Amino acid sequence: MKIKSATWYECRVCHNRVQENGAVKKVTEVYVVDALSYIEAETRIIEKMRDFYNEDFEIRSLKKAAFKEIFINDNDAMCGSWFKVKLSYFIINEKTGCEKRAAQKYLVEASDIRGAIEKIDEAMKDTMDDYEISSLSDTQIWDVYQYEEKPVCQK
Repeated sequence: MKIKSATWYECRVCHNRVQENGAVKKVTEVYVVDALSYIEAETRIIEKMRDFYNEDFEIRSLKKAAFKEIFINDNDAMCGSWFKVKLSYFIINEKTGCEKRAAQKYLVEASDIRGAIEKIDEAMKDTMDDYEISSLSDTQIWDVYQYEEKPVCQK
């Protein structure tokens, strides 16, 4: 499993999909893109969507994602689902001795909720922080596009 930290953007893309009965239905899908700015995120999602839908799609919304880290499963090709997780960390103030909660959101790739919990535990096993899973929910995210460095041409 890889943990990828970046600035992530959630993109809602609307396009026509042909149903099993032959009818055409307008659908909206959610994608996540690793980018440095809104402009870069929009450019990257347009490039990716052109590979699938030619010119027949529309970007409905683009917003900065609430999570900064994604747990990507590189072992199981059958994962296919993305889960939003909110972890609460327990922090002790050294001066007052009071315990305080701090929350952090993550995106986890797994085949089901049980698998998502296992991935979280695997990612957090080397930390010394005490944590608990405050919430865990399935998402409508279709895919995550990480930044791909393009080779530089040399003469």
